Amino acid sequence: MTHQPTMLNERVHELDSIRGVAIFGILLMNIMSFAGPFLDIASLFSLPEMFQGKANQFTLFLINTFVTANFYTLFSILFGLGFYIFLDRAKDKTSAPNRLFSRRMTGLLIIGLLHAIFIWYGDILVSYALIGFLLMLFVKVPPKWNLGIAITISVLMTGFIVLLYWVMYKTQDLLMFSETYLEPSGIMEVATNGNYLDILKFNSEYTLIALVGLFFMLPLVLMMFLIGLYIGQKGYYKRIGEIRPFLVKVALVSLILGLPIKLFTAYIQSYRVDDMALMTLVSISNTIGGPLMAIFYLSAFALLFNSFKSLNKFFAPVGRMALTNYVMQSVVMVTLFYGFNLFGKIDMVYLPLIAIIFFIVQVIFSRWYMKRYRFGPLEYLWRRFTYKTKISIKRT
Repeated sequence: MTHQPTMLNERVHELDSIRGVAIFGILLMNIMSFAGPFLDIASLFSLPEMFQGKANQFTLFLINTFVTANFYTLFSILFGLGFYIFLDRAKDKTSAPNRLFSRRMTGLLIIGLLHAIFIWYGDILVSYALIGFLLMLFVKVPPKWNLGIAITISVLMTGFIVLLYWVMYKTQDLLMFSETYLEPSGIMEVATNGNYLDILKFNSEYTLIALVGLFFMLPLVLMMFLIGLYIGQKGYYKRIGEIRPFLVKVALVSLILGLPIKLFTAYIQSYRVDDMALMTLVSISNTIGGPLMAIFYLSAFALLFNSFKSLNKFFAPVGRMALTNYVMQSVVMVTLFYGFNLFGKIDMVYLPLIAIIFFIVQVIFSRWYMKRYRFGPLEYLWRRFTYKTKISIKRT
């Protein structure tokens, strides 16, 4: 059997477009860390100067409500769905689809480590690759069981967070948190005064910490992967036009349940970061609020791109080269904010505008590029590694 990647006529264009939107949402979230010491909010329980002031805090509130934890969750669900589609098609191309998928995850891990160490510490590819290996254990599990496991993880982790908040609230006077025990992450000093070797050192140390903390991230990421796997097993992605009433119901229910949670956690993240006990509750944004909003976005954008198919020509190319666009965001933003000494100097209110402008550039470039080539540059290297065969990149 020949090992060949998915061709354009096999792709679900709505999924490519949703993936493109998710890439934009990830930029809207990540630009806060590209542009300033966003890490210090969690380590110092205070807002850095660039996030202070009515306009900045309100902008932060909007991003924390509609973007943070929503779009990386959406991207994770799409990853789980993509895993199912990959294996489903690989069965017709090879007698060892799991081995092919393992090579795919190994390639992603290599790209992720290079990205995390040499470009930007906030990489998500490494965790996706490592946890992705676990998905092979669930591919033959019945869909309802995969969905049940995902819901169970969400309920248990949300309950644990609420319990942790209660404990901290009751004991905060005894714990006597003091500012003397709070230390900045160090990113401000590295980004403003450090050289590239200092950046490499910070990136390497942070990546190591992230790998150690992967044990705690595993349930959350696996939960989102399983939701995507469930969608693939049920075949919903193949019949978007046929299940429109169902998608409308899913969108409404997930929005009604998810938005109040996100408004609550966003208020804490934007206006009450000094309350250590309350900040504990922010994590329910990852366990239930973000996933619900991600399901809303997934359903709503599936309806949008299925109804107005002309939109796919703008967003689908971005999604087809999502890996390249994701890494390119890091390259450009790190160069902009670190290289031109802008780190921590641009107010939060202007960051979404910068993200929008750069995403428009990515849309234009992706359309131009995908008309001439079959795969994005990193996608091409990833496929060469996965299939161990020469693949033509140019369109004929």
